[in-house]
Amino acid sequence: MTDTATGADADEKRLRQLPIKRAHWIIAAVLLWLGMVLTSIPAAWGAWLLQSLTPLQMGQVSGSFWSGRAASAAVQIEGQVLPLGTLRWQFRPLSLLWLQPCVDFETALQRQKLSGRGCGGPAGWRLADGEFNGAAALLSLWWQELQLDGDLSVQIQSAKGDGPNLGAIDGNINWRGARFQYGRTWMSLGSFAAKLKEDGEGGVNAEVFDLDGPIELRLQVNARETLSFSGTIKPREGAPAPLFQALPMIGERGADGGYAVSWSF
Repeated sequence: MTDTATGADADEKRLRQLPIKRAHWIIAAVLLWLGMVLTSIPAAWGAWLLQSLTPLQMGQVSGSFWSGRAASAAVQIEGQVLPLGTLRWQFRPLSLLWLQPCVDFETALQRQKLSGRGCGGPAGWRLADGEFNGAAALLSLWWQELQLDGDLSVQIQSAKGDGPNLGAIDGNINWRGARFQYGRTWMSLGSFAAKLKEDGEGGVNAEVFDLDGPIELRLQVNARETLSFSGTIKPREGAPAPLFQALPMIGERGADGGYAVSWSF
């Protein structure tokens, strides 16, 4: 009698597990089908989605929606076009189910590199693990009256916002081997860094300071609808003569030999 009861219990247990196992197989089949569909969708669809969510411009697209490549890419920022070179992307499939598509991306143009993970949807946009390395001369695209040189590096650990309004940002900027053209002379300025944080009003604050070089620099920068600078710049002992000539054009000299800076444009 006991053996009969034990066998009946085992049969009942197996019957209860059948729907669960069947559900597992159905889910696996759906995921497999979804993967096959995504890999068969042409890369042009992925390029269209990326361009609809960002100011990207792409050409010569290949690969698939899931994992694609553009032989040439550029991004428009404040009316100026920044070439990015080759762009590669890879969508994260589960993010599509939540209508918040996320994509890992990287670009390369000679020594200029850009990479990160971006997400966008009705709830806004997010950026994580963003990194840019390139020439500081690129800044002349927006500040055409300035001729700059050196190596520029930007790291964005995280950022989020809604359209043009920034909600939060955590990042930093480094400018090494900084140089500035004054007349016909290139002046070495040293190296600088900046810590980035949101200003609570849709913009970003940057705390800028020197790392090494002929000047001591402490600036507070705010970028929102306008760009404003405030702080002090002080030449160190032994700074090149052209630097002393240029500083009076930047700010008003104080009793300690530093120059107070207050710009807005």
